[in-house]
Amino acid sequence: MWAQVQPNSTQALEQQARLARVQGGEAGLDKAAAAYDRLLELDPLAVGVYRQKAELEQQRGNYEGAANYLRLYLEERPTSAAAHRQLAAVYQAAGELDKAEAALEDAVILADDPLESELGLARLDAAQGEYTEARRRLAAQLTDDLTPERRVDVLSAQLEMAVILGQIRQALELNEEIIELSKSFVPPISRLVSIESRTPTLLALLGRYDEAIARADEITRQLQPPFSSFMNFTYTEIYAETGDRDAFREQYPDLFGGFIAMETAQIALWDGEPDAAIREIERARDILDTSMLKLLGGNLSTSSVYVTLAELYLQAGAVEEAREVLENLLKIFPSYGLAKLTLARVEMARGNPEAARQLLTAALATWSAADAGYIHRQEAETLLMGLK
Repeated sequence: MWAQVQPNSTQALEQQARLARVQGGEAGLDKAAAAYDRLLELDPLAVGVYRQKAELEQQRGNYEGAANYLRLYLEERPTSAAAHRQLAAVYQAAGELDKAEAALEDAVILADDPLESELGLARLDAAQGEYTEARRRLAAQLTDDLTPERRVDVLSAQLEMAVILGQIRQALELNEEIIELSKSFVPPISRLVSIESRTPTLLALLGRYDEAIARADEITRQLQPPFSSFMNFTYTEIYAETGDRDAFREQYPDLFGGFIAMETAQIALWDGEPDAAIREIERARDILDTSMLKLLGGNLSTSSVYVTLAELYLQAGAVEEAREVLENLLKIFPSYGLAKLTLARVEMARGNPEAARQLLTAALATWSAADAGYIHRQEAETLLMGLK
C-alpha cells in the first residue's frame, strides 16, 4: 500500500523488496526484482542496488547473474571488502572454491577490519578438508582486544568446526563460553532461541537424549508463545533420532514452510505413505532453494538441512534425488563427513558397495579425532563393518 501511495519512495521499495525476499518462492523473488529495477530507474547511480540484486540472484540459484551484478558494483567500488566477500560467497555457492578463496584474500587486504574475511577463509579451508589450517587461522583471530561480539563470532566458527569433526564435547564447552559472552549484548529471548538451544542438539549428537530433552525443557520454560515454537525444531530433531514418533507428532512446528514440509514428509514416511512424503520433500526443496538460506552457504552448519532433505528422499525410495542433493552439497563442502555418510547409504541402496566403502572411509578420516560417543561416527563404523 505504501508503494502504491508513494510509487517513487525508495524506502517503500527497499522494504517491499526485503520482505518479498524473506517470503521467498518465485513470486516473492520476482516481486523483489521488480522493486530493485524500479529503484534503479529512480536513481541509476544507486550502485548499491547491484549488491542487493546479486543477493537476489544468489537466492534464486543464478550464480552467474549474481557474480555479474557484483562485478558491476566493483567497477564503481573496487575497494569494497564487503563486495569481495559477497562475491566469494557466490563463487562458493557455485562450487568454484578457488575463485572464492581469491575473492576472500582480496577482502582481507582491503578491509579495515579483516576478521569477517578471515573467518570466511577459515570456513572455506574447512570445507576443503584443511582443518589444521582452518583452526590455525581461527586461533590467530582470538586476540585480547576483541569485543565480546567479535569473540563470539570467532568462537562460533570454532564451534562449527568442532561439530563437523565430531568433537561434540569441545563444541559444548565453546557454546557455554558463547552463552556467557552473549549475555552482555544479546537479548534474553534471542539468546535462548539462537544460542542456548544448540546445547540440547549437541547433547543428542552424543546420544545423551534424556539430558538433551531436559535441557530443551529448561529453555522452553523460560520462553513464552510464540517464541517457544522455535524450540519445536530442537525437540523434533531429538525425537527423530530416538524414534519417538508420538512425541515428534506432538511437537509438530507451526513456523517456516520448508521445515514444516520436511517434518510432514517424515510423518508421511512413518505412516507408510512414500508418495505423499515425496510431494512434501519436493515442496520443502522448492522453498529452501529460494529461501534466505541460499545466502548462508559459507556457514558450515546450514549444510545439515540439505543432508536431512537427502535422508528423507532416501527413506522415501527416491534414491537418485537423494544422490543429486548430496552431490550438489559436496561441490560446495567437499569434506563434509555427514554428507559422505548419507551418500554412502545412497550408494548401498543403488547397489554400489565399493563406492559406499570409499565414502565411509573418507567420512571416518574426517572423524578420526571425533568423540567416541558421536552418533554419526558410530553409524559409519557399523556400516563399514557390514561391508567387509
